[in-house]
Amino acid sequence: MNIREELKNLSHKKQIEFALFCALQVKHLMKDERSLDALVKIDLFINDKITISQMRDATAAAYAAYAASAVSANTAAIAGSSAAYAAASAAYAASTSYDDIAASAAYAPSVSANTAAAYAVYDAASYVAFEAASAATKEKQIGFLKTLLEGNTLL
Repeated sequence: MNIREELKNLSHKKQIEFALFCALQVKHLMKDERSLDALVKIDLFINDKITISQMRDATAAAYAAYAASAVSANTAAIAGSSAAYAAASAAYAASTSYDDIAASAAYAPSVSANTAAAYAVYDAASYVAFEAASAATKEKQIGFLKTLLEGNTLL
């Protein structure tokens, strides 16, 4: 299944739900409150509880958190940085109104979540564990995407 292509078949709201799902998979790796706050704001935005302006503010803060975390070179920091990027790009998907851009933005958290999950185990194990963690994360994403394509929502 090509996640990027299948996302184009979803409504903007479903794309945002997918992006949030991906980011939530690596929430435990997020250290900056701005990243965690973005996840909360995305959920509120999906449920029409905050405005697009508030969502854009959360997006800017989440990208600032990502930028701040991206300066370290060790693998634990890379995992955290990738998780922060998942939150930031999920927030961007929510704050973007153009379907094609939103689909691309919704795809970014899936890649970042895969990277974050993989780097989280990289120090403790080997490249095999790295690949397994990435594959397991992608499998969960595909399962959730299929659920969304069938018209269901789990969040």
